[in-house]
Amino acid sequence: MLSTEVTRFNPFESIRQMQNYMDRAFPWRFTAPMDLPVYTENLPLDVYDEDGHLVVRAALPGVKPDDVKVKMTDDILDITAESKDESEVRNSDYYLKEYSASTWHRSLRLPANVKADKATAKFNNGFLTLRIPRTEGSSSRSIEVKVS
Repeated sequence: MLSTEVTRFNPFESIRQMQNYMDRAFPWRFTAPMDLPVYTENLPLDVYDEDGHLVVRAALPGVKPDDVKVKMTDDILDITAESKDESEVRNSDYYLKEYSASTWHRSLRLPANVKADKATAKFNNGFLTLRIPRTEGSSSRSIEVKVS
């Protein structure tokens, strides 16, 4: 019988299978060093309202403040950050190496009721926090839905 199951293509599946074969054949040598790193495409963000400001917060572990770029064009916020692995030991056999240099990028459309020219950015303990003031009178209200 033909299978109708649809699976997502994983370009690393054959590498994983080879790793499993090697792990079974040589369990003392090919365990942790062969693990593939986890890759994240987007920079995860928290976006919320606080004291009349739109707050955008991003965790950037291993990133120096000079390697963070924030740009606002009209209502688009662009954040780019780069971490550099400067501690790599040459001519060494790693047992496990999961950390490497990474680049993150995120674009986000901001609400129309913010003052982008008054935005501030702070970088503290690996967290980037942007505070963007809201314009006056930008409040929300509930609208009653009537059944007709």
